[in-house]
Amino acid sequence: MGMVQEEKITPNDLVYIATDMDNWSFGEIKGMLTNCYFLALKRVDEEDEDSKIVVTKEDLQKAVIESRPKRYTIKKFVAAGGCGAVVLCADQDGNSYAMKTEVFDRDFKDALLRFESSFKKENKRSIRDYKVGDNEEENGNSNKQDSNEAKLKEELRVQGCGQINPEEFKEESKGNRPKPLSTPRLPLESAILRTLTSNPKTAEHSPIWVDDGIYQDFNFVVMELAGPSLDSLRRSRGKNGALKLSSCLKVAWQSLESLKAVHRIGYVHRDVKPHNLTIGAGQFVSTLYLLDFGIARNYIGKPFPEEPSERKKKFIGTIRYASRKCHDLKDQTPVDDIEAWVYTFFECIDPDCITWRRLERLSQVKAAKHQFFLTDSPRCNSKRKIPRPLDKLLDLVNSSYLSQEVKFDYYATFKLLRGIIDELKIDLKQPFEWEKSLRGSK
Repeated sequence: MGMVQEEKITPNDLVYIATDMDNWSFGEIKGMLTNCYFLALKRVDEEDEDSKIVVTKEDLQKAVIESRPKRYTIKKFVAAGGCGAVVLCADQDGNSYAMKTEVFDRDFKDALLRFESSFKKENKRSIRDYKVGDNEEENGNSNKQDSNEAKLKEELRVQGCGQINPEEFKEESKGNRPKPLSTPRLPLESAILRTLTSNPKTAEHSPIWVDDGIYQDFNFVVMELAGPSLDSLRRSRGKNGALKLSSCLKVAWQSLESLKAVHRIGYVHRDVKPHNLTIGAGQFVSTLYLLDFGIARNYIGKPFPEEPSERKKKFIGTIRYASRKCHDLKDQTPVDDIEAWVYTFFECIDPDCITWRRLERLSQVKAAKHQFFLTDSPRCNSKRKIPRPLDKLLDLVNSSYLSQEVKFDYYATFKLLRGIIDELKIDLKQPFEWEKSLRGSK
């Protein structure tokens, strides 16, 4: 007698879903039945008055699958910043994701406890059939950051929301219901991420958008897990905080592609820096992702409805990497992201070339940045580590800054980068410093 194989149940099987329907609310079940009715109604012949509405098993199965509410379990606290927190979560099918939240409470730990162990969204959206990975532990480890909860009560860590003044935050946080630091920006970040990842031409360097919504006092967005930031990798895997030249040029190329994609949909990032560039998880450790679009701004075309208004001109970004135009409190365009990209790229080659990194006054920082683009700047001394062919790149970016043009010439920049790579005889097939160890990690 042959062996009877046990039938494998997938997340789309009714048997599997039925076990989860015990937790459905009356409204969710009602919505599913309504959806089922309309699926059957589509097959009715409008010209035949005697035709009946017949609900089939396929209608029921499709309606249940489409109406199934998403639920997420908060598994681990990852990091906190001035605008919210990042946690590791899993859906009811066991897929692991990163969840970014917009939290307005002084104590992030207490706020996260109010998330409860799981929650559901009342407004259902379709979810992309994308599984980050089968090995939950592997994905979790790739997105870990040192998050000492005791320190979180004493200080704020800047995690991609620009720089804020901790004293101002404490002042705003007095009372039982502290006011948010600024207008909620996570809905805009979700809209940009969703737009980028829905188009194959702009999706390569963005983590996959999975879901978003509102729960209690939180805006949240769920996305593909990512690995460590470029800043973390530069410090932990580089030599004295610097990466090898082949890695730096690959970083420059991929991050420029990511910025081109953002500018293509009409937005400027306004906070380009190594902290907001991460690698992918698992097999994607050689791919860079651009994150944190919370302070992005439309510069051409029609803005997304989620974009908050800005009434007062103020410094927006991170001082070390902000463009010179940002120092002047002027509206930013793609060339400002490109200028921040230059600082990020050059810092990976030689951290000491960012001579203003320990300066505090904005006027001093701006003057040092102007000096950076001059031929007699400290980066041009005999001991410098910046290859001289890269001076051409600085000249191109500075020329775009001086011309004050809205559009940026990406073609000329990529062509120049390709020429520099050939001139320096760089082998781009060399792996990143972290690639072998992280690709094989469990």
